[in-house]
Amino acid sequence: MVLKIDSILKSYGEKKILRSVNLACDKHKVTGILGRNGSGKSTLLQIISGNLSTEHKYVCADEQVLLKQSDIAKYLVYLPQDCSLPRNETVDTILKLSLDRIAYQKWSNTAPFNKLIDAKCKHLSTGEQRMLEICCVLANPAPYALLDEPFNGLSPLLRDEVSSLIKQSTATKGILITDHDYRNVLRVSDKLYGLTNGISKEIEQSKQLIQLGYLPTSELGLLD
Repeated sequence: MVLKIDSILKSYGEKKILRSVNLACDKHKVTGILGRNGSGKSTLLQIISGNLSTEHKYVCADEQVLLKQSDIAKYLVYLPQDCSLPRNETVDTILKLSLDRIAYQKWSNTAPFNKLIDAKCKHLSTGEQRMLEICCVLANPAPYALLDEPFNGLSPLLRDEVSSLIKQSTATKGILITDHDYRNVLRVSDKLYGLTNGISKEIEQSKQLIQLGYLPTSELGLLD
């Protein structure tokens, strides 16, 4: 079972953002995407999720080509880079709407949500909002999750909790993740791609990321 992305092209006027992106995200695995600022990582996830139109794309999940938004919603759940929580809803309402009964009972009694259950989203810290979004996304029954900057705004403690939650979620999902926090992406990923000049390339050794200009030479051996 696999999510296949092939021949993704995206341009803005004369500027080609994505030229030839091909990658695969296996079920029960975490696939990481790394690239420098402006390399098109967020654009790629928006295209895969159906939130951004493009000149050409091929997205196939478990041998089902995803053409309609209804098909995409069946197979994919997407965490955008920016917060999408309704500001005036409470944590309790968000959890009840997003989770089944068993998951609701678990998370409504788990820190930090047990102390915030009646708080409105607009009163949560950036890290608390992000944690709530991630929890709801990973609890979604879709077999594949796209996570854009899940570690953004999180304290070191919450980053560790999110890393554990991502790995636990591979019991039911394949997860595609990108984040500027490359150390946590490396820590949770089973497979890795680099994105540069609009082209994707599978990464197996840290020296490849150094050659792409993404890591300093001091990080040599980080993957090996």
